[in-house]
Amino acid sequence: MPYINIFMLDIENYPPGYYECGEKKFINKFDALCHGKKQNLFVNYIYFDNVWQNFNRDLIGKSNLDQLYKERAQQLRDKYDYLILYFSGGADSYNVLKTFLNNGIKLDEVCVKWCKDSLNSHTKIYQPNTNDLTAYNYLSEWDYAIKPVLEEISKCSDIKIEIVDWFKNKDEKTIDLAFQKVNHWHDIEVNSLACWSPSEFKMFEKGKKVGSIYGIDKPVLYFEKENVYMCFLDSALSMGTPNSINLFGTEYFYYCPDFPLLTFEMANTAAKVYNLDKFSKFKITKPLVNFIKKDQFYQKFIRQYLYTTWTNRFQAFKPMAIDRYDKHFWIVKHPEFKNYTQIFQSYFKDYLNALGEKWYKSESGFYKVIPSKKHFVCSLTDT
Repeated sequence: MPYINIFMLDIENYPPGYYECGEKKFINKFDALCHGKKQNLFVNYIYFDNVWQNFNRDLIGKSNLDQLYKERAQQLRDKYDYLILYFSGGADSYNVLKTFLNNGIKLDEVCVKWCKDSLNSHTKIYQPNTNDLTAYNYLSEWDYAIKPVLEEISKCSDIKIEIVDWFKNKDEKTIDLAFQKVNHWHDIEVNSLACWSPSEFKMFEKGKKVGSIYGIDKPVLYFEKENVYMCFLDSALSMGTPNSINLFGTEYFYYCPDFPLLTFEMANTAAKVYNLDKFSKFKITKPLVNFIKKDQFYQKFIRQYLYTTWTNRFQAFKPMAIDRYDKHFWIVKHPEFKNYTQIFQSYFKDYLNALGEKWYKSESGFYKVIPSKKHFVCSLTDT
């Protein structure tokens, strides 16, 4: 059920990548899997394979990451009339923000997708604290990781701040549209991936070229003997679902086919850290196998090597439950949100039943995560 006419789309340059099944190409994951089921064909995820495969690896290991972040920010500034950073409060998007601010590169807007108004109207949903680091305490990130940064921005810059409450519209129509637009919807917060800043619409309608920046993502590495490879996960790119009116304005700051040196340099830096003997047990020897547990270490540890801007502010661990129930406990446990939960679960069940378990389920999660091809980064003997 594609939400755009793919015959009018430059599908091979579609920012989140695309799916290939036999001789057909899809931007919609569900459509691709349905076709695979019908034809009994494997579905591949393609994310600018030619860029990574043809990159001159002799350039790796010769650049400073902070300088590359600066060059990437300037590249985006030169490309667009209006720049929006979709800010989560985590290390990735915080580093993007600080890169613009520290280098005096103009950023027009910071947009946070957060159910602020909905939470304020239900004061008993959570109590902010820094003691619980599990995903059950995810909501405390607003108080300790997001709000303080927004207050800092408002005092020292002219950056517009926009907060979009994705939980305000909880009806069936909204959820239905989210399932059509978002490619990886095992997450009950699927609505948050299918809403965008009002400015993106307004500026686009004025004829402005709008760039929507997402801090996606740290490199995904795995190891085969002495060789280090990186790949891209379709689930990660789905976290920055393009706005339907501005499909080619979506920019993943770190996964950048227009600036592949940055992506490779981040992967090379992470590989060097992994090569330390005391961390060898955390090496991922196959893509996605046991990735959730190892990702906890990776996310918490590697950011200090990738981002000199990180200040160890509060951040909860990523969800450990395959269906991310721990992160979304606040929705599921409250009776007043029962209708929303039931609608989501009904759509989710219908979509999965249409595919069948063979076509939707994988070892890494409840809904199939599809990695891109592997791309050689370096040999451990060279790090």
